[in-house]
Amino acid sequence: MKLVHRELAQVDEHTSIEAFVDIAKDIDGTADQAGFIASLGKIDKASDVLDLWCGSGALSFAISKLAGSVTATDYSEKLIDKAKAMFLGVEFRKSDPVMIACPDAMFDVVVSNSSIHHYQQPTENIREAYRVLKPGGRMVVTMPIQAHRVGLTLALEAVERHMAGASAAFSGGPLLYVDDPAPVEELMLRAGFARCTGGVYGSFSIVSTMAGLVDLVVDKSGNGAAPSDLRTVIYADAAEMAQAYYCREKQHYIFPLKIIAVSGQK
Repeated sequence: MKLVHRELAQVDEHTSIEAFVDIAKDIDGTADQAGFIASLGKIDKASDVLDLWCGSGALSFAISKLAGSVTATDYSEKLIDKAKAMFLGVEFRKSDPVMIACPDAMFDVVVSNSSIHHYQQPTENIREAYRVLKPGGRMVVTMPIQAHRVGLTLALEAVERHMAGASAAFSGGPLLYVDDPAPVEELMLRAGFARCTGGVYGSFSIVSTMAGLVDLVVDKSGNGAAPSDLRTVIYADAAEMAQAYYCREKQHYIFPLKIIAVSGQK
C-alpha cells in the first residue's frame, strides 16, 4: 500500500496504537496532504485550482501555497464565513451542492477532497467538475475508506450504545462504502475524463474532540433531534473509547486511515 505521509513507512499491522500516535504526531498532515494532491493534479504556480466542498478551508489554504490561485466552494455559509476569516489568499464562495457557478473551462485543476462520499449525485458533481476544467485539466478525488475510519467506527459504537439501530441508519451518498478506486474511476470516465488512475493510500486523521464525529453519526442516522444531554453522554463515551488515540502533546486524537485517491485528465 502506498503512503500519503512518508514518515508512516515504518507502520504496519503489528504497530501498537501508542507507537502509531507517536510517529504521526510530528507530521504536518495538512501540508503533506496538499503536496500529495498537488503531485496527483500536477499543481504548480501557474495552476488555477478549484477546491469543491472545501469545509474548513485549511486544505484550500495549504494548496494555495503551491498554486497560482485557489477558489474554494462549500454549500455551508457558516463554513465559508469562518474560512474567509481564517485564511487569506483564497477566494471562498458559497455554492450549490451540485452546480458550480463558474464558466466553462475556467480551472486547470479541480480538487474533491474527502467529500465525494457525501455527494448525493456524484455523477452530476463530476460532470460539473469536468465542465469547468480547461482542456487538458485534471481532477483529483480523495475519499476515506469507511471500514478503515477508526475514529468514525468508535463514534458509531458510542452512539449505538444509546441509540439502537443508528449504525444501520448511518447514511451518506452512493459512494459512502466504496473500498477501492474502480467505482470512482468509472464515474470519471463516464463524465469524459481520460487516463484515470487510482490507488489506496495509508494516512491518518486528526480531530480535536470526538463531538464532531458523534454529531455526524447522530445527524446522518436521522436522529438530528437528539437532546443535548444525551449527546453529552455519548460524547463522553466516545472520548473514553478513543482514549488510546489521544495525543497529549497535540491535544488531539490521531487515528489511522486508508484513503482512495483518483486522478483523471480532461
